Amino acid sequence: GVLDARRLTEAKGDEDSRRIGRFLCLRRLGSGGMGTVFLARHPELARPVALKVLNLPASGDEGALARFEREYRAVSRVDHPNVVRIHDVDRADGVPFYVMEYYTGGSLSERVARRGMVPISQVVAWGRALARALEACHESGLVHRDVKPSNVLLDAADVPHLADFGLVADSDAASITRSGERVGTPAFMSPEQARGSAGELDRRTDVYSLGTVLYWLLTGKTPFEAPTGEALLEKIRTEEPPWPRKVQPAIPRDLDAIVRMAMAKEADRRYPTAAALADDLDRFERGEAVRARPPGRLAGGGPTSSSEPRRRWPRGAPARRPTRRPARSSSIARTGCGRRSRACFAREGQGRSMDRRSSRTSSETSRSSGSGRGPPTCVPARYGPWATPGGPRRTSPGC
Repeated sequence: GVLDARRLTEAKGDEDSRRIGRFLCLRRLGSGGMGTVFLARHPELARPVALKVLNLPASGDEGALARFEREYRAVSRVDHPNVVRIHDVDRADGVPFYVMEYYTGGSLSERVARRGMVPISQVVAWGRALARALEACHESGLVHRDVKPSNVLLDAADVPHLADFGLVADSDAASITRSGERVGTPAFMSPEQARGSAGELDRRTDVYSLGTVLYWLLTGKTPFEAPTGEALLEKIRTEEPPWPRKVQPAIPRDLDAIVRMAMAKEADRRYPTAAALADDLDRFERGEAVRARPPGRLAGGGPTSSSEPRRRWPRGAPARRPTRRPARSSSIARTGCGRRSRACFAREGQGRSMDRRSSRTSSETSRSSGSGRGPPTCVPARYGPWATPGGPRRTSPGC
């Protein structure tokens, strides 16, 4: 067949054998369970485009055909700068394919594999853009259900674009997902996806998956790892991931709270919408207090967050002056001891005896002089209120 992927990629001399309809296939960009994406040249515009073709084994499957048709119809409904654009839909030898924009930066996973860890500012910018793209999808009645790094494409300016709507759920169409069927990529699945609860999947499912992508970008690893797929799903269903700051201590505390709230086990404790997640990322970037309320104590320890908004010291504001704590008791001021040890008690008792001896001497001097008030009594500073622990022996003022 003309749409056989191997023949299209291996045939180098004969252009006719490398055509998909009127498009000349240049090379294969990637493939999945349902379709294969090729880099091709547009005949009229003479520029590169990407073609997604339904795989030949799936072309006879009614369910696969329905998913493929739903995918390109769903993408065409969303008009957002961070969602891939579809230019055309056609068939070749009875097999459907659609034409979409070609992005030269590759996928997000390829970008990280080439250049390594991404700066935090870039992660925040990507997360905000993808959250806005998801919000546009949700407003159109769509739930992506497969948000992951390989489904995010970057253009030449490193702007992300949400792609691959093959598992999209459309509120305007009948569901084709059977009860108990798990859809998505295990490492980036939400707990409700891992349970196979198709009826529980909504916009908060995409919020969780985007939080998992942010976790992966910030730490360099997925939240859960296991030797088998079933063990991985069990961890997603029952365990809490380590805090991002426990994996990478350089992650700011507020950004850690944002990711943890997006990845809350219970959907009701996540951000209610992708727009709320994007707004919190905006606040973090501006240096304002975020509204993220982490879902209690996760693995790795730490206090449960209060219901009050987290206070953040504005950037550029003068540093706060440290407050000096008052002495806890007069004995600490006299003796210079913070711990109630036996030596402290001994010094404190010695100080009291010296105070009593000084006061007795002062009263006797006053009586002998015949005046009601005598000269000021000199109290050694080592035992008096002007004591300097460890300092030189000085006298009180007035001596």
